[in-house]
Amino acid sequence: MQDLGIDKFGPFLLLQLAAATIVLCGLAAAVYRGTRDRKLSTDQEIRPGNARWYFDGPMNAALETLRDTYRVMCSIDNEVEKFGEEFRTHTRLLEEIKQRLIEIKDQGPRRR
Repeated sequence: MQDLGIDKFGPFLLLQLAAATIVLCGLAAAVYRGTRDRKLSTDQEIRPGNARWYFDGPMNAALETLRDTYRVMCSIDNEVEKFGEEFRTHTRLLEEIKQRLIEIKDQGPRRR
């Protein structure tokens, strides 16, 4: 009869086979769970566009803070432009009023 070399595995051959079977079944279950389709939550949904970003935890909070800061800075920039335009308009109107008052002042003594 041919020697199968079973004696080199030691006295606990059945225990080793059971452990190997459990490990292989665990790996198969992990692969199955990793490859199956699952429903994504709202924060994990794929965003439109070519770039897809998946950040969680502190990184997500930091990015949201930066995005909110950028929005505030953009709105401030837009407000500055609006107030600058209003300032130029009011300055121009005040200059016209000043010129008109100077003209009226110059015309006033001549009429008397």
